[in-house]
Amino acid sequence: MRRFLFILLAVLTFYLAGVYRYLPLMVLSVMEVVYFVASFFLSLYFRKNLSIEALRHSDCVEKGGQLACGVRVINRGKLPVSRFGVRLRYRYGSNGKGIFRRKTKIIYGSCDRGESILHFEISGCCCGRMYLKMDDLYAYDYLSLFSVRRKVNEEIEVAVFPKERGLHIELPSFSYRENNRSQGLVAGQGWMPTVRSGSSGNTAGKIPTAISIGIRAQEQDCLW
Repeated sequence: MRRFLFILLAVLTFYLAGVYRYLPLMVLSVMEVVYFVASFFLSLYFRKNLSIEALRHSDCVEKGGQLACGVRVINRGKLPVSRFGVRLRYRYGSNGKGIFRRKTKIIYGSCDRGESILHFEISGCCCGRMYLKMDDLYAYDYLSLFSVRRKVNEEIEVAVFPKERGLHIELPSFSYRENNRSQGLVAGQGWMPTVRSGSSGNTAGKIPTAISIGIRAQEQDCLW
C-alpha cells in the first residue's frame, strides 16, 4: 500500500511539473524516482548485514501464563535499521509427528549498529511441549516501501506445565473414647499381663501362681 501511494505521488508530481513547467517540481519528481530505486537496494543491504539468534533454546511456562523470550539482533552494517520483522511459528506435539496446533506471528523491531535485544512474549495455551521456530527475517527500508526476506533457523523448546492447585484434605473427627482406644491399641502392641488379687494384704512380696506358671512355660519353650 505504501509503495502504491509513493508511486502515485511521484506520477502526480511529474505530471504537475510537465504541465506547469515548474523546475522545483521536476527536480522533486526525479528525486522521488531515485529514492524509490535506492530504497530497494537499501533493503537488500539491510538483509545482508542483519542476523538474529535466540538467547535461550529451552524454557518452561505454566498453562495460560506469559513467557518472556529474547532475541539477539546483530547489525554488522554502517546504517541503523528502522524496521525489521521476524516470523514465528509455534506448534505443539513432538518434533516430527503429532502436531495438532500451529500458529504464525510476526514481531517487529528496530536496531542500531552492533548488537541489541528484541523482547517479546508468548502464551502457552495447552500443556505439553511447544516448539517456537524463527524461520524468516524481513528487512525494510526507511519508508517500508520494500521488504526482503532472509531464511533463518532458530528454535526454542518450551515445556508447558499445568497450573498449580492447592489440595484441601479434611480428616473426620473422632470421639474422645475412640481416640483413647486407638492410642491404647497403638501403645499396647506387646503383651502386658494384668494382675488382680482378691485381697490387698496378701500381695506384698508374693508372685501370683498364674504368672509363675506362665513364665515357667515360656522358659521351657525357649529351651526346646
